Formats: sequence, structure tokens, C-alpha cells
Amino acid sequence: MFRGQGLDLLRQRKQALLLESAAYRLALQAEWRHLRTSANRASGALRSPKLAVPALLLAALAGYLLTRRRVGSLFKSVAWAAKWAVPLFRIWKSLAPAAPPSRTE
Repeated sequence: MFRGQGLDLLRQRKQALLLESAAYRLALQAEWRHLRTSANRASGALRSPKLAVPALLLAALAGYLLTRRRVGSLFKSVAWAAKWAVPLFRIWKSLAPAAPPSRTE
């Protein structure tokens, strides 16, 4: 009797894990599509020399700043992140595609 209940519990657990795995697989596929779309957009934006050179310089600067930082207080980390948030956000917005013009007829 106990053996049958144990097997039923294992079967139910296996079914739950399979469903959870399928859900994670679908989420991963959606994230992958989103990442691929974003990478294509960034790649297209960086093909113009007007954006490519500053983007490469900023990437090098960000890499340097991230690798030279020492672990410090939480306040210093937050202040450092806040200092760079606005310029990086402006760059990100400049790389975002422009909204399509509205058509009024």
C-alpha cells in the first residue's frame, strides 16, 4: 500500500517538474528572442561611424572603471551608480529606435 502511494507521489512530482521545465523553456525562448532583437538593433545602430566611435570609447571607459573599482561602502557604490546612470540612460535612449510617425489622413 505504501509503495503505491509513494509511486503516485513520485509520478505527480515528475509531472509537476515537467510542466515547470516547459514553462521555463518557453520563458527562456522569449528572453532569447528579445535579446536577439535588442542585439540586432544595437548592431544596426553601431554601424554608423557617428555612433560607433563614442560607443566603443564609452565601453572601454566603463570596463576600466568597473575593473579598477575597489569594494567599498554601500553608499559609495550607490553614489557611483547614480553618477553614471544619467549619462548611460541618455546613450541608451539615443540608440533606441525612433517612434514611427503617426499617420493622420
